[in-house]
Amino acid sequence: AQRAANLAVGAGLHHVLPAFVMQPPVWSVQHQVFREYGEELFAMPEFDADYLDFPPIIELRTMLDDGRADLNLTGVAFNLLTLRAEICMRLVIHDPTWFTRNQHTLAAASQTERQNTLYIPLNDLPQIPTDLTPQGAAAIWLGYKTMT
Repeated sequence: AQRAANLAVGAGLHHVLPAFVMQPPVWSVQHQVFREYGEELFAMPEFDADYLDFPPIIELRTMLDDGRADLNLTGVAFNLLTLRAEICMRLVIHDPTWFTRNQHTLAAASQTERQNTLYIPLNDLPQIPTDLTPQGAAAIWLGYKTMT
């Protein structure tokens, strides 16, 4: 997704979705992915205490449980510009109907924190934009390497 032009850090650059900084009250990487998945892809209100009850997150958890989706750690990248470690995860949704069912909600949510969202097939690296944040580039590469 392309970051909005008015953001203080990485304005206009492309980054992966969801992206987040670990924050209380949840210190579980998996739960942070759930929260940001709801916020960034489905415009769930931020800091929603009941985020696990948000319908898209319920659906994601069900897909993870029944094998229609996978969430895996792919590695850790260290951003030399910010001196911060970045945990990289890969979420793959295998359900072929997921995008069709959610495309209108995803399009509406894209007006919140980003300007443009790119949906790139996993086997088509040449379509990946060259103006990525450093941590976004690392996350895409690690995700790709663990798929092949």
